[in-house]
Amino acid sequence: MNKQGLIIFDLDGTLIDSMEIHAAVFAQILSERFGIAEEISRRAYYRMSGNPLGYQFERAIQEESFQSPAGMNEIVEDFYARIRLHEPVVFADVAPALRQLWQAGYGLVVCSGNAPDIVEKRLDQTGIKGYFTAWLGTDPAQGLKKGEPHFEILRQRLALGLEDFQHNAMSVGDAQHDILVAKAAGILSVGRLNLFNAVSLQEAQPDYLIADLSELVQLLKDPAGTEGEFNEIARLNTRK
Repeated sequence: MNKQGLIIFDLDGTLIDSMEIHAAVFAQILSERFGIAEEISRRAYYRMSGNPLGYQFERAIQEESFQSPAGMNEIVEDFYARIRLHEPVVFADVAPALRQLWQAGYGLVVCSGNAPDIVEKRLDQTGIKGYFTAWLGTDPAQGLKKGEPHFEILRQRLALGLEDFQHNAMSVGDAQHDILVAKAAGILSVGRLNLFNAVSLQEAQPDYLIADLSELVQLLKDPAGTEGEFNEIARLNTRK
């Protein structure tokens, strides 16, 4: 592991400004296939964001008293096909913050609920891929998903024991699910606030709440050090 520690980023809603587009596509599919009002589906998407996409569709359908269809994989693939048509836009604060964290010596990775090919393509398209040593997407057929399956892959790639991982890693995400999987793994959790998630993030009680990644940079800077000096993540981790 990099001396400063490992920062695990969610992608959509944290690095890429894509949540409104995703919510619109999610709602459009449920409206076309089941007649569910788009406003209801949008709220369901924001509430369940971070969870596997198939789970989100299944819950949204069941909550409106429809039976889950047998072809759930086809619905998920329809969603992915539609969002592949959209050009990704990175938040303005992201590239400068990633540059500073990378230069400071942190290891940076992405763990996303999106399809693996979409994750890599979006990192390429937005010009931020070079800051990351690894990126992982979600593929239920291969057991790839956010949380412990992703963290186990990272520990293997980085030759990290569980204790080292827990003491030297943090997770940054915009969804309640991101906070809960970080807590379950025993690593520091940072919630990125936006227009849709303040209540759900506060309910999850992350270790830190930030409005944008410039605040993450300030959080990691050493207030007692010289200008440009950063703390090791382990020094922020006060857990026994």
